[in-house]
Amino acid sequence: MSAIGLAHLLLGAEIERIPEAQRFNKHPRWLAPTVLNEWGSATPSMPSRHAVPMLRHLRHHGDVLKGLRHRWPNPIEATTTMNGPFNELPRLPFQIGNSLFRIGVFLTHLPKAWNK
Repeated sequence: MSAIGLAHLLLGAEIERIPEAQRFNKHPRWLAPTVLNEWGSATPSMPSRHAVPMLRHLRHHGDVLKGLRHRWPNPIEATTTMNGPFNELPRLPFQIGNSLFRIGVFLTHLPKAWNK
């Protein structure tokens, strides 16, 4: 779905004067609820949500799950970072793939960061 179609769906933006090819009104069922969830979240799924570095969570063992929970990618973030299509297929594989990739990057930098 285009940003124009999403703006029409969620904000009521008028699109009558926009060419049909740019409207693209079909969208996956998970897209609008994800956007609305992000808008209503106290901790939106943006890079700034990682106010506490994961290394600090590891050093305080009780916080590891909290750190992982805050870093779980939403369906939009996972789909875009994994270059996935915006279709009706489940987003969980993209979310898992995104998480595994980020864990791999984190682990490659961990030895150097741990010794600081």
